[in-house]
Amino acid sequence: MADYDAIPKDKRDKEIGTEDNPLPLISFKDRSKKNLGNNTN
Repeated sequence: MADYDAIPKDKRDKEIGTEDNPLPLISFKDRSKKNLGNNTN
């Protein structure tokens, strides 16, 4: 999943995923393995 809001305004018209404009990924580091099976949110 990508966080398109994290792309700087001056680079939004450029190709995404290049070295000059990397794809900003959403971090899920706060999710624990314990909660992975509980998708009722």
